[in-house]
Amino acid sequence: MSVARRESLVRRRLLAGASILGAGAVAAGCGGGAAAPGGESGAPAAAPTRVRVLIRQEYEGPAWTAFNAANRGVQVDTEPGTDITREYGAKILTLAAADSAPDVIYTHPNFFSSLAATKLLADVERLATRAKFDLKGIQGELLDSVRWNGALFALPYGGVANVVVYNAGQFEKRGVSLPNEQARAGRWTWETFRESLLKLTARPPEQPPEVGMPQHFSGMQYLSQWVFAGGGQVWSADLKSCLLSAPAATAGLDFLARLHHQDQVAIQPNERDAFGGNVQEGFPTGRVGLRFRATTELQFYRQMAEEGARLGIAPVPRGPAGGAPRGAANSWGIWSGSKAIDAAWSAAAGWHSDPVLKVLFAGRFGFPCRQSHLDHPAYKAALFPWEDLEVERAALRDVKIMATPARQTEIDELWIRLWPPARDGRRTVPDLLSEFLPQANALLV
Repeated sequence: MSVARRESLVRRRLLAGASILGAGAVAAGCGGGAAAPGGESGAPAAAPTRVRVLIRQEYEGPAWTAFNAANRGVQVDTEPGTDITREYGAKILTLAAADSAPDVIYTHPNFFSSLAATKLLADVERLATRAKFDLKGIQGELLDSVRWNGALFALPYGGVANVVVYNAGQFEKRGVSLPNEQARAGRWTWETFRESLLKLTARPPEQPPEVGMPQHFSGMQYLSQWVFAGGGQVWSADLKSCLLSAPAATAGLDFLARLHHQDQVAIQPNERDAFGGNVQEGFPTGRVGLRFRATTELQFYRQMAEEGARLGIAPVPRGPAGGAPRGAANSWGIWSGSKAIDAAWSAAAGWHSDPVLKVLFAGRFGFPCRQSHLDHPAYKAALFPWEDLEVERAALRDVKIMATPARQTEIDELWIRLWPPARDGRRTVPDLLSEFLPQANALLV
């Protein structure tokens, strides 16, 4: 079964459970519980304020259904959007240009800066202050990632932080200490990470290859983990210049590239078919030792564990500057042109309390943006036997998020085109940067 199909089946199975929760959720949310029509006096109830939102992921429908069931003053009307990030962002920009954007807008790191830079989003900090909403409980890095020129333009409702998912059977087969054991002993560093991958990699003749990890994702958000852990930065504080040519940043990228083309501990381009047709996955084959995965994506391996694989999770390895799991914020923004800004805020804020949280956590659709939500009964009840809650707490605490300049989408497209030759050893990282930096800096002006 292909990875894409497996993930689709996982989503459908989880969605079925979440739909039940969503349909029956009537507990009080941010806007209070539903009241009988007309109230105690029998007078007609005021019509609720309606707001629009485009659906991006399957779980959003059940979550908004739960919100609507628990709130009488605000009702959310959902419309189909797209789960393709680039297309979603482009659609929002097009609708806004026609003065018909949805009131509540999902924001993603790949297009958040485009929305904020064009003043398409309202300042939600002002709305939060007026509603006496607790922003301080949200992990600071997640909150800062949706600021633009000092203003808060979106409300994170969930976090994303990288962890290492590993196949304990592969480690034991090769006599390698498990990542979580190495981490507890303070030895889970870039050096021991590399040593482990080398031992996990074997390509005997006439046998299927075994490797330490898949090919690493190429986007700048994913690679920033290595830059930060190496002690470097991607952008200057004012987002006007790229800093990847600094020694620490270059060293982090070079370390990752050499794992691919020199040590060859990752799936090689010519091994695609041997690992299910996907060089950036391959983990479900049982012949990949570990892979980096977001805390929101652990459910992709539920079936693998049910079929007998012994899995575990560990922190990302520490570089010279420590551990820096890459991450992102799943957030709701409010259209600045909305005729119902206060109602839109109430809808977005509803994703910080039950019944929405119960839908998200019970179905494994989200990872908390607050440390306190890691103790939510629905989240703890849904943990897989092979998960480690303390590793997840640390990932949320230590997450490091790359800032996104106004033309990040164009810059990232350029990077994704130029990175593979350096990753595969056909050019050096400094040579790549000599071509990338002038073009990226020109786009930053």
